[in-house]
Amino acid sequence: MSRHTQTQHRTHGPRFLPVAAVPPASSLGGALAGDAPARAVTWELWTLEALQAVGRAMGWASCCKRSDGAEPGRRRRKKKDTAWRIFSLKELQSATNNFNYDNKLGEGGFGSVYWGQLWDGSQVRCGLFSSISVFRSVPVSQRDDPLMLIPSTLHSSMDQYHILCNSPLSHQSSLSLNAAKQIAVKRLKSWSNKAETEFAVEVEVLARVRHRSLLSLRGYCAEGQERLIVYDYMPNLSIHSQLHGQHAAECNLSWERRMRIAVDSAEGIAYLHHCATPHIIHRDVKASNVLLDADFQARVADFGFAKLVPDGATHVTTKVKGTLGYLAPEYAMLGKASESCDVFSFGVTLLELASGRRPVEKLSPTTSAKQTVTEWALPLARARRFGEIADPKLQGRFVEEELKRVVLVGLVCAQDRPELRPTMSEVVQLLKGESAEKLDSLENDCLFKPGGSSFQSSDCVGEGEGRSPGADGGIQEAVDSSETVSSAS
Repeated sequence: MSRHTQTQHRTHGPRFLPVAAVPPASSLGGALAGDAPARAVTWELWTLEALQAVGRAMGWASCCKRSDGAEPGRRRRKKKDTAWRIFSLKELQSATNNFNYDNKLGEGGFGSVYWGQLWDGSQVRCGLFSSISVFRSVPVSQRDDPLMLIPSTLHSSMDQYHILCNSPLSHQSSLSLNAAKQIAVKRLKSWSNKAETEFAVEVEVLARVRHRSLLSLRGYCAEGQERLIVYDYMPNLSIHSQLHGQHAAECNLSWERRMRIAVDSAEGIAYLHHCATPHIIHRDVKASNVLLDADFQARVADFGFAKLVPDGATHVTTKVKGTLGYLAPEYAMLGKASESCDVFSFGVTLLELASGRRPVEKLSPTTSAKQTVTEWALPLARARRFGEIADPKLQGRFVEEELKRVVLVGLVCAQDRPELRPTMSEVVQLLKGESAEKLDSLENDCLFKPGGSSFQSSDCVGEGEGRSPGADGGIQEAVDSSETVSSAS
């Protein structure tokens, strides 16, 4: 019997486990917020408490049948069924034919990606990860490429979804292609304290937040040393894959779609900063972590590096994690993670979305010198030559005022001094063009005065205070490797 037939003949669904209500922010012993004493707790106890907190955060009903006739363990919602669940390892093994090599779609230093099918006929992709916070895969044709073994933080793309699109398995006529039930799964390759921490952080954050511009959690699996997280599947991949990956030649991102993506992703990050309790710093905002659903609506993803910020804290000092080209200077140099660091990263992403350029590019094929997208775009913006910043693939089909707005917002977000950057709520207002006064103030910002020679005009900062971001956006370890929380005086 084929694996498809075996899967389709299952007549019973997965069991749903009872859990309690949403936990307080301290449910993980302060570890997610950077409380140093909490790290003294043994990893076994910490993990148990974390997973219990995750279960409570998911807010499932009890296992008893509800009076309204709802299925046990499910949470009834008005518009659509978005119930989370706990997957068993047996389910995911069955879905992938026990992670059979024939189901393997790609692999790299981080692990492997498998295709599978759930019992109800929906498609599932299972990713095998050594650092599960980074959701990527490698094309089958590049499995033996040693460059694929570079540590995950040095990769500039995730593009995990394109493998399924290329796979013959995705074209089997016998499969049910219900988009609402397609999912993607991360699987921990080898257990470690670091990976366990990132697993608990990501599930905790995803269980806490609900927003249309954040990637939805479908559930998780934690059996023995197996750790898997299940998400909604995004068929249009990510901004990165559409701009620089295999779909770049298709030019799917019209200007209208780019504007909607910019606003949607800004709203998702603004929710993390201003509405989530406690507030959340993403710490890895980039083009490959902004996923696109079937309608090209943005979903911010990958919360493995996220930090929960206690009330009153201005920043968290921690070891630097992130991606080349997107790191704010104060974070790369001193390890000071704040909401403003996400603003910087989002500014780079905006410029990437508008221009089609990568965050860091060589000045020419014959030289090793590099230039950031901010360094490239700023002189053009000062000269009001916004049309030259637009992605050539648009072929001039864009709204000039909207392009100018996106470029100016991106540049003001990506300036060196964090106190001069806007908040994400202000970014949303600027991108939507809701305040003519703020737009005028933005256009007349001293950063954009003609004749400036560096990323920050001398009129904006004092002598020696400004600093142009490094061309390589290099990652450095924090000066203080311990995690501390600083509050405003």
